Amino acid sequence: DAEFFHGMGWEKTAVGAVSPATGDYVDRLRYVAKTEPLLLLSHAYTRYLGDLSGGRILARVARRALNLKGSKDGLRFYEFELIDNAKTFKDSYRRALDDLNLSPDQVDRLVAEANVAFVLNMRVFEELDVKGGVKGAKVRPLVEATKYYDRCVEEQKQGRRGSASGNAANGEGKCPFAYLGGPNPHANTTTETTTKAHSKPTAVVEDVNEKGGRCPWPFVFCHDPAQGMKDWQTWLVIGLILSYLWSKMQS
Repeated sequence: DAEFFHGMGWEKTAVGAVSPATGDYVDRLRYVAKTEPLLLLSHAYTRYLGDLSGGRILARVARRALNLKGSKDGLRFYEFELIDNAKTFKDSYRRALDDLNLSPDQVDRLVAEANVAFVLNMRVFEELDVKGGVKGAKVRPLVEATKYYDRCVEEQKQGRRGSASGNAANGEGKCPFAYLGGPNPHANTTTETTTKAHSKPTAVVEDVNEKGGRCPWPFVFCHDPAQGMKDWQTWLVIGLILSYLWSKMQS
C-alpha cells in the first residue's frame, strides 16, 4: 500500500519516518514482549480481529473515497487471503483464547492491556487528524493509554482487583473496553465496603461500582448488539453499503 501511494523506496523518505504515536505503539509492543509476552494476545485481538471485522466495509468506503475503481492496490491492508471465512476464523480464535489455562490475574491483565492497545490505536488516528489539519484535533497523552494496565497491576499488588472469573460467576460480562472514555459502563450503581477475610480486622476494601460511560462503537456489538443498532455510526455504514449496492445495480 505504501509503495502504491508513495512509490518504491518510500521507507527511506520523510514518509517512512516513524511518527511519535506510532513510535509509542511500537515501544509498547516491545515492552510487553520483554516483560509479559502473553499480553501480545491483547494487541493481536484488538488490532487484527478489529480489521477483520470491519476492515472490508472500510475498504469499500476507502475505495470509493479515493476513487480506486475496484482495484486492490492501496487497500491490501484489508485483504486476508489466507482466511476463507471471517466468521469461522473469529469464532475459532475466540474459542482458542477461552481454552487457555490462565489465572484470574492473567485474565485481568489481558483485559487491561486490550484497553491499552485500543487507546494506542486511537492515538495513531488522532495524530493523523492533527497532521490533516482537523480543527480541534489533538493527541491524548500516552499515560491515558497505559493507565489501564498500570492501574490493574497496582490493584493486584494491593489485593483489591476483582478477578475476571469472579465477575463471570456473578453474571457480569467483562468487556475489554469497559473503562475506555470514563467509568465502567457495565458496573452497578452501588458502592460497597467489604472486609477481606485474610486481612487485618481494621483493613477494609472499598469496591466502588462506577456508573456512566459505555463501550465505543463498533466494539459494543460484541456484547450489546441492541445498543449498537441505536448508534448513528451503524446507520451511516448501512447507508454507505446500500448506496454502494444501489450504484452496482444501476450500473
